[in-house]
Amino acid sequence: MNTKKIFKLVLGASILATLFMISGCVSQSSYNNILQQNKDMRASLEQVNNQITNANKANTDLQKNIDMLNQKVIELTAENRALETKTPRHFIDRGELLNWRTAIGIIGTNTSWVDRCILLQQKALKDGFITSLDIDIYENTLGISLTVIAGDGFYCIYPDDLTINYITSIN
Repeated sequence: MNTKKIFKLVLGASILATLFMISGCVSQSSYNNILQQNKDMRASLEQVNNQITNANKANTDLQKNIDMLNQKVIELTAENRALETKTPRHFIDRGELLNWRTAIGIIGTNTSWVDRCILLQQKALKDGFITSLDIDIYENTLGISLTVIAGDGFYCIYPDDLTINYITSIN
């Protein structure tokens, strides 16, 4: 039973009780019955009001959870978009490689050389370019760089230098 119906019942019973009392047409036992019914209806109304209060609190809690989950969906969607990469490809030409390398700048000055090379490789992949980590050993000296193909050239790039070093032609 909804609150409006209960309210109308209580109001109606109260009016009837008042009319009977005013007119003096009811016996004491009928009057006592009406008072008891009125008391019972008020108790029922109180229970319904408590249930409505509890339902409203539960609804508020659920809405907070929905809002929190919607925010999480927005955050995860943004993260997913940030992680999406283009299909990796080689650089079209030396100009594209040079523009990309200049835009990236010097990488990870406070990390190890290998970590800086890996970070540069990750940035290239995120931007949709193929790079290869190259490890060379020259007379007990370890050399690490990234090698890339741009157009028909094979190039070497370093995380701490914006210079693009031509190695050889791939043809």
